[in-house]
Amino acid sequence: MKIKKVFLFYPPGPQYQRGEDRSQGNVDNSTATSMRAPNDMAYVSSQLEKENIQNIFTDYSSEKKTLKTLITDFEEYSPDAVITSTTTSTIKDDLKIINFMKEVKKDCKFIMKGSIFFKAPLFLLDSLDLKNVDYLIGGEIEFAAANIINKINKNEENFLEIPGIFVRSNQVWNESKFDNWNKEIDDLPLPNRKKINNKLYFRPDTGEPQATIATSRGCPSACVYCLTPTISGKLTRFRSPKSIIDELEDCYFNHGIKNFFFKSDTFTINHSWVKDVCDHIVASKLNNKIQWVANSRVRPLQEDTPKIMKDAGCWLIAFGFETGSDETIKKIKKGATVDENLRAARIVKEAGIKVYGFFLVGLPWEKQTHLNETEKHIFEINSDFIELHIAVPYYGTELYEIAKKEGLLKAPVVGQNYFEEALTGTKFLSPEELSKWRKKVLLKYHSRPSYIFDKFKDSFTDHRKFFNYAKHAIKLYKNISR
Repeated sequence: MKIKKVFLFYPPGPQYQRGEDRSQGNVDNSTATSMRAPNDMAYVSSQLEKENIQNIFTDYSSEKKTLKTLITDFEEYSPDAVITSTTTSTIKDDLKIINFMKEVKKDCKFIMKGSIFFKAPLFLLDSLDLKNVDYLIGGEIEFAAANIINKINKNEENFLEIPGIFVRSNQVWNESKFDNWNKEIDDLPLPNRKKINNKLYFRPDTGEPQATIATSRGCPSACVYCLTPTISGKLTRFRSPKSIIDELEDCYFNHGIKNFFFKSDTFTINHSWVKDVCDHIVASKLNNKIQWVANSRVRPLQEDTPKIMKDAGCWLIAFGFETGSDETIKKIKKGATVDENLRAARIVKEAGIKVYGFFLVGLPWEKQTHLNETEKHIFEINSDFIELHIAVPYYGTELYEIAKKEGLLKAPVVGQNYFEEALTGTKFLSPEELSKWRKKVLLKYHSRPSYIFDKFKDSFTDHRKFFNYAKHAIKLYKNISR
């Protein structure tokens, strides 16, 4: 059977960051996070089109479309193959949708991508209802999906040559090589943004369309809670500045997008590369025409880096500050200190860039004193925006093994919506205590007269910001009071 048409989709339901590996967060229940563009599917679409294979993509969750609409679209398009992306929280519901689609078209091939499939043990795969899925991608979908389709079309059987996948044969899952990352990321075609409803993915303060630009992959750090070193490797693979500029110009001139999220596990890790990228932006046709945000680690961050980024259009930098406890920061192997958190926030603010602070509580050893230290640190840093997460022991992380050893895994991690409620608790704090504390701190932080005044001042001359700040405030208070 030849694959001539491929149906790409994100399933209906709550908005999750399906294109992410390390976060997979529930956007609907976040504080100020917006849904990021589905670059994983856009990369696959570009490669399929190079092979003259028809394809369509719909993000049913962001479009607020129903399962009934999905099935109708599926029946009308009648594809030969389906590719979708799942998360640790949504996988059970996603598989129910796959099973329903299989009943509609039994000869269709089904490919599912998810970080949970990276080197997954057979007992984990056997615990999931995967009977109608033919291929699992645990590695980089951008390099794997089109290769799977091409091998099907060529009647080849050597699928295990493709890194980072599982192939089902006679009801048995066969594993290819993992830990084998493609270094030639510049060779990827640009994501096919013609297939994306770009208005769905927006800058959270102004509501303007915002594209995601994958600038590098991999992280050499060893944070115990993070999937990145497992999924993307410890070697940081950088895109060339020219390749990044090409994609920025495609977005700006062909799609009218002038706001960007530079997706990188740690954008500032290589100072000379950051300077090179920023110099290319300043020297390009896009100078003073675009704005962008990026993630950064607290260490390394040279004093002049924020200023260089600001001059190239950066308006916000996000940091995983995580905790105000030096004990916890060591145990999670963050590779920084609480004082370095304060320094990073200071030099970024001095450069005229806003700070987005991410914090993490609910680690196995934490007591109320640890929460108190983190609460103090949150107010001390005084970020422009914050997210306060409760730790999730993702399968494949060191945190999972720690939680398992401490007897804290009372429920399976797979299929749980962890964002609002703690999944495990700690040795000293119950899930209910953690969730109650989280809501209390979020309400206290965002209800400060000084914080409200700053947001009012920031949006006084821009009605878009005023509207979006108000919208996020309503969502925040609704989630807290739930």
